[in-house]
Amino acid sequence: MGSTKITFIGHSTLLFEMNGVKLLTDPIFGKYPRYVFFFRRELNAGKTIKEVLAEKVDAILLSHNHLDHYHVPSLREFPRDVPFFVPSGYESYVQTAYRHFTNVHELEVWDSEKFKDVTITLVPAYHTRKGKGYVIEGEQTLYFPGDTGYFEGINDFHNRFSHFDVIFLPMMQRMPDFFRDLLPHIDPHDAVKIVKILQPRKFAIPIHFGFFPTLGNPLKLPNQFKELLEKEGLGHLYHLLRNGETLEL
Repeated sequence: MGSTKITFIGHSTLLFEMNGVKLLTDPIFGKYPRYVFFFRRELNAGKTIKEVLAEKVDAILLSHNHLDHYHVPSLREFPRDVPFFVPSGYESYVQTAYRHFTNVHELEVWDSEKFKDVTITLVPAYHTRKGKGYVIEGEQTLYFPGDTGYFEGINDFHNRFSHFDVIFLPMMQRMPDFFRDLLPHIDPHDAVKIVKILQPRKFAIPIHFGFFPTLGNPLKLPNQFKELLEKEGLGHLYHLLRNGETLEL
């Protein structure tokens, strides 16, 4: 089948190529989230929409409909018959996507679908707007959380999956407790807790950075995550992908 390739386009947009299948997560290629012009990319998307369309993506995985993940202008560029994976019961949240795509795959939490030569499983997350994550199994096992805060249910993942090769950690700056409950995200400290629980065999990769303002250093959170992993003796798991870079496993 060849190697597994992971291309980080930016924020939470990743292109996975595994077992001959190309999967794209939460595609956003614009400079700004739709309607939210006071936030903008600090780091430009690593590929243009035209470059990704040329890849002939086999399916799109949507985690939730926050505007930095559900970018209607980007989605509308894809052919209508591209399979579109989404959490079940989500149509009211992403009506435009349901009107655009003609091949919608709805999954309940823990539902798995054999899609060509990979298996896609919808997994729980701790986030608003009923956000969920995905585990993709093929030659490697990859965990894409979408957006999530730390939650105890992450301990149950090993009852469902024998191992993880690569996990992705969507990071935001630590916020006061009230805001953390209102809009749960993991910070670098929470990310390390998740790494220690899931014990990836190969890499723990930070994502969800370089979009929202970080006081002048878009790599502030990944750098902090690296330092914390090193203190725990887990520095060998850290891998930083810059926008547009590809990791080949």
